[in-house]
Amino acid sequence: RWREEQQLYSSDLPMEQCHMKAARGGKGAKGCAFNSMSSESIYAVHPGGLTACLDSSAPFYFVVKLGDPKKLLFTLDGAGACWNKGSFDREAYGCVKKPSPGPWSGMLDVTDKRNPYYGYTVVRVVDCSGDLFAGNAASAWGKNGTLVQQRGYQNTKAALEWSLLQFPQLSNLAVLGHSTGALGVQYWADRILTTFADRNASAVVHSDSFIGWVEPQEGLQATQAYINNDVWNVCKNLALSAKQQKACVAGEFTFQSHFADTMKLHKEALFTMVSSKADSAQIALNSFFNPK
Repeated sequence: RWREEQQLYSSDLPMEQCHMKAARGGKGAKGCAFNSMSSESIYAVHPGGLTACLDSSAPFYFVVKLGDPKKLLFTLDGAGACWNKGSFDREAYGCVKKPSPGPWSGMLDVTDKRNPYYGYTVVRVVDCSGDLFAGNAASAWGKNGTLVQQRGYQNTKAALEWSLLQFPQLSNLAVLGHSTGALGVQYWADRILTTFADRNASAVVHSDSFIGWVEPQEGLQATQAYINNDVWNVCKNLALSAKQQKACVAGEFTFQSHFADTMKLHKEALFTMVSSKADSAQIALNSFFNPK
């Protein structure tokens, strides 16, 4: 019943804009700091720098909703994926090109006392790069062959670095990714947990509604090797260790195997995975790679 009630819920708080580049110097230098924010607003934080969306006219931002300064819900929104011009142009695969936060429902409704994350501060990484939050590349998929940016790695890194500065102490850390964001969590969970390890937080990781399983498995590994190396440039990102980068370049790395290793490495954290047999997005992805 709670889930049904939340489906249409969206926050009615105003969204204020904060530009970190402008806030770092001179007037308004504290404008993007957590302690300068109000619980009466939601904040779109624009980090600038190397961050980008597929649509160059729409700068990337992540969203902050103020709550308990010692309880953090770090979440990756899902918004499709694209790995060639066909998937970039085809709406069926999502590939959202501008920032567009979804509803504040389910675990994201931190105002509902029935939610185990009631009262948490939310840092919401909005997906507009079509690369499972892991890419760091540019491809000639735009009009007349213009380059489009896939900077999911830089976008997530910017939100993570901001969070690290704002939360010197944590009692609770929850990492959530839904839909394609669930795959992003599989990629980022190790780095996020390691980054906050000195905060002594009780940690839980949720990968919600995208396992990323493709049969046969040989096809999954070969496909990910191609996309990771030749399309999204995933393998050289610092979210991976030197050993993982080497395996990635060699085509021996998948998000799923990396997530399994993360669970073994971070035994102190609780990991959950949720999926559905009738998930249309996962069925479409599997059918794409296995047309028969």
